[in-house]
Amino acid sequence: MGYVPFLRFNSVRYGTQVVLSVSAVLFLAGLVALLYGWKLYRFVVVLSTALAGAYLGWYLTYKYNWCPEKARFLGPVVLGLVGGAVAIPLQKAAVFLVGASAGFVSVGPIAADLIWSNPPGPTANQCLAVSGAAFLVMGFLSLLIFKGMVMVATSLFGATLALSGGVHIVQTLWFPQKDLYALHQPELAAAFAAVAVSGVVFQAVTHGKKKQAK
Repeated sequence: MGYVPFLRFNSVRYGTQVVLSVSAVLFLAGLVALLYGWKLYRFVVVLSTALAGAYLGWYLTYKYNWCPEKARFLGPVVLGLVGGAVAIPLQKAAVFLVGASAGFVSVGPIAADLIWSNPPGPTANQCLAVSGAAFLVMGFLSLLIFKGMVMVATSLFGATLALSGGVHIVQTLWFPQKDLYALHQPELAAAFAAVAVSGVVFQAVTHGKKKQAK
């Protein structure tokens, strides 16, 4: 399975110009979230929470196939809107949802694969159980270290957006017949980790300098 959260869309279906435009927006928005998430955390947390809700909705409806195919689009739409709406008045609830969603979508499946490492790997129910536990752990952890989790969450989402946009641009312009995401999953995983960590470090350093200046 892939370990890199990645926003993918079909360039053949939407057209090259649309893909390049959307990818550029994703890349720039990712850089803003990655580098200035703490300074703009209210806006970024709302955006990140909406994206987290949408991604969680997509993950639940498309991975586990519990609802009719024609209604699956409602999962991302509904949870995305709910996440954004909750984030406006309830910042800490938003951070809980962002951290919890990261736990459910990324930490849980990785932990399940490590626990049941022998073939055929974890079942869907086992993966769901571990992901549920990761949802709660990461959610409550995000409340205990609010500032740190804001930086981590915005860096993770910034890395997701920037990497998604960047890879789509490269693939659309130079490798239209290849699926770079599938072919270079290990390299993308390393790049995602490096970019996310760089964002956390940059935000922490700049926030520390701001506090010293005061």
